[in-house]
Amino acid sequence: MSSAGVTTVWAHVAMFKERLLLTMKKKLPEFYDRYPDALDRYYGGLRRAPDSYASLVYYSKINTRFVGTDGVARSARFRLLQWDSDGSEPGQMTQRDRDGFLDTERWPEEKRAKDSLRNELKQRLGQGKINYRLQIAIRDSVDDYSDSSYDPTRAWDEQQFPWRDLARIILTDPLEDEVTEALEFNIANAPASLGVFKAGRSTDFTSVGHLRTTLYKRSAWARRLRR
Repeated sequence: MSSAGVTTVWAHVAMFKERLLLTMKKKLPEFYDRYPDALDRYYGGLRRAPDSYASLVYYSKINTRFVGTDGVARSARFRLLQWDSDGSEPGQMTQRDRDGFLDTERWPEEKRAKDSLRNELKQRLGQGKINYRLQIAIRDSVDDYSDSSYDPTRAWDEQQFPWRDLARIILTDPLEDEVTEALEFNIANAPASLGVFKAGRSTDFTSVGHLRTTLYKRSAWARRLRR
């Protein structure tokens, strides 16, 4: 099962904490009883046995603070997809998945190796380059972080806020596994023209991104200790 999707399951850190506590108490279904729409977002972000990582569309999901050449700060979201993709993805959830409520394990008939997607990508790169299209959608930002425009559980209207081509990214060669395992990433590492919106409360829609700036830093530190 691969994770994708346009939106997040939880709207803010307070909602994430609620889900985490119920998970620890082995009462996760209660979370989806309280937030039925969250179940659709959960399934909307899963892909069952896609044929390739390259076939998936990757969304930033949270709003990024984007400063244009005019010096005005706006909200932005990004997505990455194959150059000739129409935005559709393989592996969409079926009724069988929903009948298996929250079960993300492999089906009994699925016999592919657990690293099959990684191996497929390596083989694909061995046969040629992979061209990706990086796109951006932009809208005006407001000072109120409880405004629905920041809500990561809501997709933006593509007619009102269309995706625009930003860059062409070309993958040429796979890195060795030991190199990729050592990579560190933090969305807080960004130039002045990009960044994460801050949050003053756990119920602010920007709190998910704000929390990640702390968690990613800690996870990178933990990975260094394990090496």
